[in-house]
Amino acid sequence: MKILYGIQTTGNGHLSRAKEIIPKLTKRVQTDVLLSGPKNNFDFNHPVREHYKGFTLYTSSKGNVNWLKTLFKNNLIRFFIEVYKCPVKEYDLVLNDFEPVTAWACVLRRKRCVGLSNQHAFSYDLEHSKNNKFFMIRWFVRLFAPSTISYGIYYKKINPRVFFPIIRSKVRALQKVTNTKPFFLVYLPGFKSKKLHTIFSKLSNYQWKIYSSEIKENSTEANLHFAPISEDAFLKDLAQCAGVVTAAGFTTTSEVLYLKKPLLVIPLKNQIEQELNAFILKKMGVSVIKNLKVNNLSKLETWAETLEVLEVDFPDETQRLVDLLLIDFIRAKMKLNHLNEKKEFKLPSLTGVLTTLKNI
Repeated sequence: MKILYGIQTTGNGHLSRAKEIIPKLTKRVQTDVLLSGPKNNFDFNHPVREHYKGFTLYTSSKGNVNWLKTLFKNNLIRFFIEVYKCPVKEYDLVLNDFEPVTAWACVLRRKRCVGLSNQHAFSYDLEHSKNNKFFMIRWFVRLFAPSTISYGIYYKKINPRVFFPIIRSKVRALQKVTNTKPFFLVYLPGFKSKKLHTIFSKLSNYQWKIYSSEIKENSTEANLHFAPISEDAFLKDLAQCAGVVTAAGFTTTSEVLYLKKPLLVIPLKNQIEQELNAFILKKMGVSVIKNLKVNNLSKLETWAETLEVLEVDFPDETQRLVDLLLIDFIRAKMKLNHLNEKKEFKLPSLTGVLTTLKNI
């Protein structure tokens, strides 16, 4: 059995999740990886078949999604050509992490496409089904990366096809360290470093370690410490910091919660997914502010003084998730009934499943 795994490269969340999923997939089936979006140096320890331009969302210097820039910087003709050329017909199954090229290629070729992302989890959140923003994100997901069936990743259990966040192995291995000189970690990739300097320099009673793609080397100015993006350095600081200020991206917020670190989130304006993540996090008890402005300095200071920790548990369900989507594929292939979502799902024995996979 051959699977094509399409992954969106905008941000590192989809990539870091895929890095955990790929070894689990390759234990079961032959897996090829296809990327679309901005180029990066992310190492999967697994070959990449193609890297398409795809479709990318662009942000402004203020951290907002810039829809005009998104519209004009994406070449729709090139995108359609990539969709037409995408080799989905060569595979038994296409797995898609919010990646539009493989998703639309499956629509064009009438191929089964399995969606797997935190964005798909919103479709299963019946508690907020009447919320207009939840409706909009469901509509956007179907338009951006349509799928035949989907599996969600979420902060909490809301459906048998929704799983806890996939936490990187490196994060699970971190040991929390008590630093003698407490500092707060800041990761707000939607904001320019000049803006971050203006705001956090005013909170001079606290030390702030700011990571930014604009920074090329480490530097210190008064209470601010700037650092270039580096996974190892970031994880070391994540283990040692007193708390984290970040955007409402799913992966980073999940990892901070897993490590039981105090968290404050600032969602990107006009980025519906982040606004919804922030909405859910706030209901869970996480501190949220709508924007990074001077008039919110008191809220930042209050958070830094109180440092409340949210008690959550995110067990590792990655292999179970992979096995479930393969089992559902086999059921569809054998024209068996799909999972009844109203009943508790119990994972069947994999002995027969693995035998069936070899014969597909």
